[in-house]
Amino acid sequence: MEINKIEDSNRRCSIELKNDKNQSFLMQFSGADFYWIMLHYDEHNEFNVTEDDSFLFSKMQQLFKIIQKYDDPYNKTLINNIFTWDSEDYGIYEKANKLIITFQNNTFSIRFYQNPNREFNNKFLCPICFCLSGSKNEIIASAFSSMFLKCQNYQNNFTNICKKLIK
Repeated sequence: MEINKIEDSNRRCSIELKNDKNQSFLMQFSGADFYWIMLHYDEHNEFNVTEDDSFLFSKMQQLFKIIQKYDDPYNKTLINNIFTWDSEDYGIYEKANKLIITFQNNTFSIRFYQNPNREFNNKFLCPICFCLSGSKNEIIASAFSSMFLKCQNYQNNFTNICKKLIK
């Protein structure tokens, strides 16, 4: 998995994760919420994080530990190592896009599902919102944004190391 930091003209940062099929998704803040957004949505998408991606793999392991610890026992998001999150940007879960992360055979498989019943769909994007105020599980939503910040810091450190090596 390739990790890139993207900075827009307003100096807002996103982290782009790209798989070997050149499919990508962004992690970014938008307003007061945090998003994972698949770009150029394709229903046959899959992003695999393996132990070879040691930094990202360890962050995904930490994320799953937090989900296990703080999952709502009455409305579980993690069942049999399958995490399912209904995007919180829409309000109607039956019409929400979904993010599904499966942990199996030392691989985290990330899949995006665009709900065809969602109004105002953009066929090229599949946004998944983690509401940071008013979420169905604010601890899990915050854990995703915390992972983003750690990836951002990793990318900053990586860039600084590369600059030092080039000099």
